[in-house]
Amino acid sequence: MSQWESVYAAGQQLNRYPYAEVVSFVKRFAGQRAMHGLSALDVGCGSGVHAHLMANEGAEVFAFDGSASAIKHAQTLHSHDHIHYSVATLGDFKPEMQIFDLVVDRLSSTYATCKAVTRFYQSLRGSLAPGARLFWQGFDPDNSGRELGRFDDAAGTWTGFSSGVFAPADTIYFFSEDDLDAVFAGYRYLSKRLITDTDLLSGYRHSYWSLELEPAL
Repeated sequence: MSQWESVYAAGQQLNRYPYAEVVSFVKRFAGQRAMHGLSALDVGCGSGVHAHLMANEGAEVFAFDGSASAIKHAQTLHSHDHIHYSVATLGDFKPEMQIFDLVVDRLSSTYATCKAVTRFYQSLRGSLAPGARLFWQGFDPDNSGRELGRFDDAAGTWTGFSSGVFAPADTIYFFSEDDLDAVFAGYRYLSKRLITDTDLLSGYRHSYWSLELEPAL
């Protein structure tokens, strides 16, 4: 059993309220066009809270997570007639001929290898509508939590975190700017932010990327 499956099976980290940055992204998108009839994708949906947000705006939402327990909880906590939940990973999710107008990946695919994330987003390009918008967040190497884990040279990831916010994770990839350019080759950045939240008492830095993108023409 993966560590994330253990977390969700224990009923932990099941968010009931959407994160503000995702709300802002979805609301801005919804303000530009009616979302009724559009299709959205929630990558690594967890409790389903962001899938529910997009469905409430009128989108037909496809949401997947590698944890069967996460999907079970999502179907209870955030059920909606216009959400299609499935158990899948980045490697085996199949869009089934869907064309997506909106994609949300809030700190989900960063818990995989860079190769897996690159393959997923390069494959996804063929399933994006013209003018589609993507929201993506992933961790940056300048993150104090990385020091609590050990480096897996073969995969280029960090694992075995002894404590801290990353302790439940099997694998985390910390993305450099060059990594992002490789992952999102064929996309255009609309917003590219590196956010660092520093605890001035302990000196702990929590650094992550926050991107908004669209498929390049």
